[in-house]
Formats: sequence, C-alpha cells, structure tokens
Amino acid sequence: MWIQKFGNAARGIKVAVRGEISFFVHLFATTMVILAGAVLGITQMAWCLLTLCIALVLVAEMLNTAIERVCQVITRENNPRIRDALDMCAGAVLMASMAAVIVGMVLLGRPLLIWLGM
Repeated sequence: MWIQKFGNAARGIKVAVRGEISFFVHLFATTMVILAGAVLGITQMAWCLLTLCIALVLVAEMLNTAIERVCQVITRENNPRIRDALDMCAGAVLMASMAAVIVGMVLLGRPLLIWLGM
C-alpha cells in the first residue's frame, strides 16, 4: 500500500517535470541556486533555508498545475470564478517565487560579492 502511494507520488512529480514548462523553469533555477551554493560554500543553515524555499516554490507550482488540470476537466467554458481561482493559484506561485528570490539574494549575495572580489 505505501509502496503504491510513493509510486503514485513519484509519477506525479514525473508528470510535472515532463509536462509543465513552468516546472522545468523552476527546476533550472533550482539547479543554478544549488550550483551557486556549492561554489560559494554556504553554511548549513543557508542550505536549510534554500531547501525550504525551493520546496515551497516547487510545491506551489505542482498544486497550481493540479488545480489547472482539474478546472480543465470541469469545463472549458469561460467561467469568472474558475478564472479567479486559477489567478489566485498563479499568484501563490509568484509570491513563493518572489520570497525565494529574496531569501536567495540575502543568503547568496554577500558570498557572491566576496567570491567576485568586490
């Protein structure tokens, strides 16, 4: 039973990675942040904060995508309430992404400037 649940979850991640350009963009940004953190030798606490921010953005993106797909099944017609719900989901992804950028700048900014000799 648990193995099947983990399998379903892994399948959901695979669907998001393969089928959603937005998710792929977030994964690219994640890779860049991880590389920067490794090159700059950030602290264990910084890694923890970056990991939480990365997870927050990816989870928000996956929930946004899931809700979009459910809405597409419900109706293809223009519905203002569905549009509002989808816009709120997109806004949640934007807020999570903006927060992650700010945290990334705080955690990586100074080490990057030092690394660049500034």
